[in-house]
Amino acid sequence: MLFFMSRPLRIQYPGAWYHVMNRGLNRRRIFHNDTHRQQFLILLADIHHRYGIEVHAYCLMNNHYHLLLHTPQANLSRAMRHLDGVYTQKFNHDTKRDGALFRGRYKAILIEAENYMLQLSRYIHLNPVSAKICAYPCAYKWSSYSAYINRAKKPTWLYRDECLLRCSEHLSIKMYQKYVEHGNDAEFIEKLSKAYWPSVLGTQEWIKQIKKFCKINSEIPASKDLTRWKPLEDIDVLIQKVINHYGLNMDFLKKRGNRYAENKPRNFLIYLAMEYCGYESKKIADKLETINANSVRQIKMTMQKKLKNDKFIAAELNLLKEVCGLIHQPHN
Repeated sequence: MLFFMSRPLRIQYPGAWYHVMNRGLNRRRIFHNDTHRQQFLILLADIHHRYGIEVHAYCLMNNHYHLLLHTPQANLSRAMRHLDGVYTQKFNHDTKRDGALFRGRYKAILIEAENYMLQLSRYIHLNPVSAKICAYPCAYKWSSYSAYINRAKKPTWLYRDECLLRCSEHLSIKMYQKYVEHGNDAEFIEKLSKAYWPSVLGTQEWIKQIKKFCKINSEIPASKDLTRWKPLEDIDVLIQKVINHYGLNMDFLKKRGNRYAENKPRNFLIYLAMEYCGYESKKIADKLETINANSVRQIKMTMQKKLKNDKFIAAELNLLKEVCGLIHQPHN
């Protein structure tokens, strides 16, 4: 059974897994020194003992944090309210300031653990490397990675066996270290690099199961966001609607060339397929045949820039969204 907590409501149910992140207001620092970071870790231990939250990975950056959490009791909202609220009080007291510390409520992606837990733990542990703070994740003190590979003492509240087991049935630390230091998967990074994070991350079959338990409600942004996910075969329907709208044929969409100005209908199609339907760049490239996944990603990023600066392009996209039946905005 799923539970929906106070507004804006989250998808919550016993045993759910989440990737949780929050950032400082106006991207300001939320950790000024090691004392602040230690206080945050103490609060992670606190939500484990108070609410039974399982912390499976964490990384504390200067102006944001990442967590991989498991909630046996369907109480993410309550635990995060305690974590962010109490930390803000302590931070404000230490720095003699008041007001909001974070830019808003935390972001939480409901994830299918079987397919995405391991990749998320790697993504979290590689955050300092991606930010060019260090060359290797083990060199960063304020993540759970060193505890994973026995370079630091493992806190009693840190759970690592689930991730280790998905990497190796023998819970091999060396295998996990090799997996993390191999680097992030490009397709996975693409899912988290959108302007709007998805509310759910899983296979289409898993998402269908989640939707069976979710009553779509306009007051529940996260559950409404589930309606944006389409079975992969429906990309043909999206393609046909774009073709019909512009009075074109498939050959035009497959026309070679990567630059934005060369094929506007194709570029709109790519943007809608990725941002509103959750399709991966490789799948779109396979359909279009004449461009590769890297070109698809580049076109999507170019479209994002155009939409911010060109009101006519934005208006045309909104019209096409209506034609294609994509009425829900990306969840923020």
